[in-house]
Amino acid sequence: MFHGKKSRLIPRSVSPCRIEFAHCKSNPRMAFTATMTSESKSTAVTHTRTAARFEIVIDDATARLDYQLAGDLMTIHHTFVPVELRGQSIAGQLAQAAFDYARAEGLQVIPACSYIAAYAKRSPQAAALIAADRSD
Repeated sequence: MFHGKKSRLIPRSVSPCRIEFAHCKSNPRMAFTATMTSESKSTAVTHTRTAARFEIVIDDATARLDYQLAGDLMTIHHTFVPVELRGQSIAGQLAQAAFDYARAEGLQVIPACSYIAAYAKRSPQAAALIAADRSD
């Protein structure tokens, strides 16, 4: 949910794949600065299979994508990018790494995270890996 003008928004709370914003009366420029995008650059993605996680660490900030494997299914259930790393295509790089891994391992993806579902809609290569309904 959004309140106020876009340049006056700051994160109020963050949950997996959802950000709520609140009005910032003390420093309306703070949110604008935080949401400005910079040129996209590729960053090293670390895949820790034992933790079922992809990570990007920049300085002291860690962005991550968590998943779970069950047979030939990879359920991606959480994507998180800290405020200081947002606007740099970090979530997209994590998603790309996860879909590349799924493709290489012959896995189908269940997008339990809204960001991953949206990413798959924008990427035909990712969409091809989305698991068909198996409820029959």
